[in-house]
Amino acid sequence: MEWNAPDFSLHQVTGDDGRTYRALETPGWIQTQEPGQPRLPFASALAVVPPTSEVVLHTQVLERVRYPLSYPVLPAYAPVPVGSPSTSFEWTWTRDEHTYAGTRLYPADIVTLEEAGWMRGRRLVRLTFYPLRFNPLGNTLEVASRVRLELDFSGQPPDVTQGEPITDSGWASDDPFASVLQASVINPAQVNDFVRLQQIAPATVTMSGPGTAADGRPHDEEQVTAPGETEPVQALAYPPAGTEYLIIAHSNFMAAVAPLASHRAISDGLHVFSTTVQAVYGGQPANSLLIRDYISRTYHSGVTPTLKYVLLVGDGTQDGSGGQYIPPYMITDIWGNPTASDNRFVTVDGTDNLADIFIGRLPVNTVVEATTVVNKILAYELNPPQWPWNKRVLFFAGHEQDAPYHEYSDQVYATLPVTYSGQRAYFCTLEHSGSCNEPYKYTDMDDAYNATLQALNAGGLLASYVGHASWRQWDWDPRQGDDFLQPMFHLDHISNLYNGGALPVVLEMTCYTSDFSYPQFTTFDEVLLRRVGGGAVATWGPTTLGDTQGHRLLHQGFFDAVFQNHETELGTIIEEARLRLPGYLSDMHDVYVLLGDPAMDLNLNIVPWPTWNHRVFIPVALRGYR
Repeated sequence: MEWNAPDFSLHQVTGDDGRTYRALETPGWIQTQEPGQPRLPFASALAVVPPTSEVVLHTQVLERVRYPLSYPVLPAYAPVPVGSPSTSFEWTWTRDEHTYAGTRLYPADIVTLEEAGWMRGRRLVRLTFYPLRFNPLGNTLEVASRVRLELDFSGQPPDVTQGEPITDSGWASDDPFASVLQASVINPAQVNDFVRLQQIAPATVTMSGPGTAADGRPHDEEQVTAPGETEPVQALAYPPAGTEYLIIAHSNFMAAVAPLASHRAISDGLHVFSTTVQAVYGGQPANSLLIRDYISRTYHSGVTPTLKYVLLVGDGTQDGSGGQYIPPYMITDIWGNPTASDNRFVTVDGTDNLADIFIGRLPVNTVVEATTVVNKILAYELNPPQWPWNKRVLFFAGHEQDAPYHEYSDQVYATLPVTYSGQRAYFCTLEHSGSCNEPYKYTDMDDAYNATLQALNAGGLLASYVGHASWRQWDWDPRQGDDFLQPMFHLDHISNLYNGGALPVVLEMTCYTSDFSYPQFTTFDEVLLRRVGGGAVATWGPTTLGDTQGHRLLHQGFFDAVFQNHETELGTIIEEARLRLPGYLSDMHDVYVLLGDPAMDLNLNIVPWPTWNHRVFIPVALRGYR
């Protein structure tokens, strides 16, 4: 492949240390953010490679230019979390004197190669291209204008007789991750050639009750022999061979989720298996590791994995308080905060955090909530509104106190196909934006709230929010002196949503709104999903603090998967978006969670208004009440 350097411009800035620097502008490229190091553009790409071969990178610089600089390149600021738990972070000045006083180029290499991990039997490597490098000796910018790369797969091929075949594996026809990877790697034609078959997982001997197939009949417990034993013992009722869609629900919600299980089996033709989480525990105390082990054992039950989707039905909390129906898988995020990561339930191939199965959660605490969410999903797919509600795509953004959130939202808005209608509502403060002249930018928070409410009540295919947030709300007015005073949209306002079946999938390019595990109160996205008669049909958002660069990549990646790659299934769309993340943002694979069904298809079938309904006789004025 070949890579070309971006167009760039330089402008002079004064650092917090009083020195003069050059800041780079590279439209369309993200920049390195290693604290104290020069902030430079980079790009990354994934390649699928043979499972056991040595991979060698050959780099040839075809064009090279050197630019003298009057001053050194501006270093990246360091993010410092604020609060406990952290509710935001502040950017603080730092400079690595070793680099700036050195004599070597930064970064050292134009292109780097590293292992990225395993995704459903495929070994992935990551290429990272640094077209602009800073030489502190003489303050010069070294630009690799055009670079040619070649990956050489060397070494002996796997021994098929030893269970290591990599071709003709049978994955190509029905593996959902094939399309994800083909849209995400530089060598898509080899995705189905370089597949590693797996060893079948050994039988387990955990005691448990039976599970249930989609038709409601119990699945018989298998009899296995434990290592070192001669008599069979009763084992955990794992799903039957060929299971594609696995539902793990608290026993309270099994009846409520049964219609969705039947729909996936009948309408989608999936092999569905449902089990209670209590059966998964097998008489042991509730433990997220037991859930992960159960999923992993199901995934590894055949030489070619068939399990594609996992749906968790039940809410859970970090500390076990309240309704602990399906406990979260807890990790520690890069800021040191305890964080829920449903992704870790399905990272079952290798030791990385790349998902090998699509996963979603319905964070419900009552049968009424479970029934509401299931009915919304079923109505969305089987009985959607018969008017062009899904031609609308909604964009919301908060004030720009520490980042150009309006610009980031507009960059995605600009890629929307002309067949869709984009609607924007941004809260704008002159102190932070400089100009708020556009009609969709509101300087009064009441106006921003009303515009947000009106847009959501009219419905839309997708709705995205970019900016500051908390567990309970989008944005706040910083002029009020309190981070949580006068929000743009609060979970208490969701009761004013009456968008019926015109339900968007809500994308949260912010922090905390999807933290279903927060023990003190229900979070924003949970309320959106559970709202009767409106709200959202699914949400995709973070359970902790996020990185603005990562949010931009996820936002654009989701839209590209839908509108360029024409993907419709939520699981597929989300994985394509997550594979946009470079290595230093890999933690964001873990902290974004789908509250919804990963097998649900976006409704891209736009039904036009009937010809008799094109005239408006008396316009209707709508007003939302707070």
